[in-house]
Amino acid sequence: MHRCGELTIPSHGARLMNNDMVNVLGSAVGAFTGLVVAWLA
Repeated sequence: MHRCGELTIPSHGARLMNNDMVNVLGSAVGAFTGLVVAWLA
């Protein structure tokens, strides 16, 4: 499989990657916070 993101939309690749990273980091922070709250509760 070729990396369609790099080949078809090189101009938007960075923007999409930034959005994905923001979503992943947000989900990770939310999950981590939930675990900490559950652990301390």
